[in-house]
Amino acid sequence: MLAVVLVLGGGAYAVYAHFFQRGASSPEAAMDYVSQAVQDKDVITLFKMVSPAEIDTVSDSAEAVRKNDGDTGKSSKADPDKLISKDALDSYLEAINVTSSEMDYSIDRKSDDLAIATVSSWNLKANVDQSLATTLRTRYESAKGEPLDGDEKDFFDDLDFSDASYNGDVADSFSEDIPLELVMVQEEGRWYVSPTMTVAQWSYRDRARYDDDVKAPSYNAEFTSAKGAASAEDAVENLTESVLDARRPSDLLDDDVVGMLSLPERRLAMVYGPTMIGEDHEFSERASESMQVDWKLTSTSIGSGKAVVRPGHSTVTLYPNDSDRKVTLAFDDGTVDVTTSASENNTASVDFTRQLANPDHLGVVAEKSDGTWHVSYSGTIVNIFSLRPSQGALDKLADTLTDWGMDSDDADDLAEEVTQSAAIATPILVVADVAQQLKDLEWEDHSYSSPSRPPYGSSSNSSLRSSCSAGNMADCDSLYYSSSYGSDDEAFGKSCGGRSYSMRYGGDCRSTYGSRY
Repeated sequence: MLAVVLVLGGGAYAVYAHFFQRGASSPEAAMDYVSQAVQDKDVITLFKMVSPAEIDTVSDSAEAVRKNDGDTGKSSKADPDKLISKDALDSYLEAINVTSSEMDYSIDRKSDDLAIATVSSWNLKANVDQSLATTLRTRYESAKGEPLDGDEKDFFDDLDFSDASYNGDVADSFSEDIPLELVMVQEEGRWYVSPTMTVAQWSYRDRARYDDDVKAPSYNAEFTSAKGAASAEDAVENLTESVLDARRPSDLLDDDVVGMLSLPERRLAMVYGPTMIGEDHEFSERASESMQVDWKLTSTSIGSGKAVVRPGHSTVTLYPNDSDRKVTLAFDDGTVDVTTSASENNTASVDFTRQLANPDHLGVVAEKSDGTWHVSYSGTIVNIFSLRPSQGALDKLADTLTDWGMDSDDADDLAEEVTQSAAIATPILVVADVAQQLKDLEWEDHSYSSPSRPPYGSSSNSSLRSSCSAGNMADCDSLYYSSSYGSDDEAFGKSCGGRSYSMRYGGDCRSTYGSRY
């Protein structure tokens, strides 16, 4: 029930969030509020107990979608607000009858900023009145702005809530082996429930049932403070460089990686990241070996301590040491010149912002906290919904789909559906347009053929394997080419002696690592 309320009410919550104090003074008080709010069907109180760093992403996204659709000038009878307004939520909740709700729980404080509430029992008796079907039908038709079609009528005619009831212990029904736990976090002196941390806790408990080697979460991780970066551009650059230089999964949990993330992502990675690391002793190829970046980023402030970071005049080179696969991306604000290793049709200039009315908003969002900058994945998601199509871009979607081979009638129908929401349509328009601009580009030289493998057994695989294991990369390539298809020797040679099982192609050890590793 809480999940449904959060999804449907994300937009409505934005209206009320700043008029009430949020959170509670302690984990115990927060759970008391949650328990009573369920009994009272009090949506606002439930929202107030959810982590602002997380729920604001939902509400801000909903707000961005509505504002974006309202700013396009595209006439539409549809009004989604009629489905998710505060009045709509109240009408849905009127059909939910909570006869009793008694919750017993304990609080385990793991650190100064994290606690886990374990619900030992939750005796709940509730049912859904059939009137909800009529309410949903009326609200949906009003939001759609036109009469229901045949399929929609059939759907609502078949909507039956007669068996939608519950009378039992939610804690017992949750899982036989996993306790019903809620993760609580402290933000700016107030305590909240964290949905993402709670889901991560459940996932950890589930995996730990079957795998004794799963590491325990780092509950005492200090996630509230991180050094961040001096600028928004530095935050994106530092994070990207650290990720590209990672050689083991655990490297992604180093301070120079997680320290660059905003609070919701940072605490999730620091606390539950260790539980996701399995075999960590094998080194893999650094992504930076096959990608070089000349950083010249730019950024635009979007208010509230946030900025959008764009490629600016950066240059990205893929496979810089392999002339057969080398690709260069030279950015110039809203355009990028692409150069490949193909012998013909190997260059293209792509304008990846020409479909946008606000091209300076296309990029990665960084936010400033405690004087330093951090990359925000959740903020980037919200920003995507804030992108607006340029004049006439929505009308050209059908033509784009037709150019890609879709039947004109089908293209018109799909475009009509997609463009009902400009916020949803805009990313599709950008991707389709970029693909259209790149469609004639050749990525590889098809006249080039890889060296044929010598006959199996033409050299001693045993000696090649030993030499490859010792670090001779040329012999690793030779082992790959001289081994039978699907054999262990072939896999050993392709992985450069077990050093990189992520190698996409065999025979690339020397070009990737040099003569010796």
